[in-house]
Amino acid sequence: LTAALQVCCFLLLMMNEVKSSGRITCYAAERNKHFILEVLKARIELLRQKVQRSNSSPIKVLEIASGTGEHAALFADCIPNIIYQPTEPDQSMHSSIRCWSENNNNVLEPIAFELNSNSKVNSLVEFKSEQADVIICINMIHISPYSCTEALFSVAEEFLSRKGFLLTYG
Repeated sequence: LTAALQVCCFLLLMMNEVKSSGRITCYAAERNKHFILEVLKARIELLRQKVQRSNSSPIKVLEIASGTGEHAALFADCIPNIIYQPTEPDQSMHSSIRCWSENNNNVLEPIAFELNSNSKVNSLVEFKSEQADVIICINMIHISPYSCTEALFSVAEEFLSRKGFLLTYG
């Protein structure tokens, strides 16, 4: 391994802690998840009012780069009547996402999805155009190449419903 890659691996190990339950925790997610939850809850309530959708009709949330799954579990647990679709390109994180969401029947199986120039036709083909009411991307933009941010906006353009919104953090 190159020295830079070794440093990156070391930092990732320091940032994440694996619990005996199989849940991986990340200090960044632990630090920001409750603040993001409050913003997301308020925005989803406004969306429900805008589209005149009752609490009984589910809001479809697509998370790009779900990481450990901590956000998915908390948001699905605390926001009434949402269907939450996590995505994560690193398939080794899918077991953590499953473990975090094992008690949430409204969190779907994670999809291996990587933002790139082909994202519109990549592995989200099972997610129909204009199907997501909300797209969330947390702790990705500031650590990824600019092309990933461009691809994120392309995905939002393709998959967000007409009155939906994109929420980014980090």
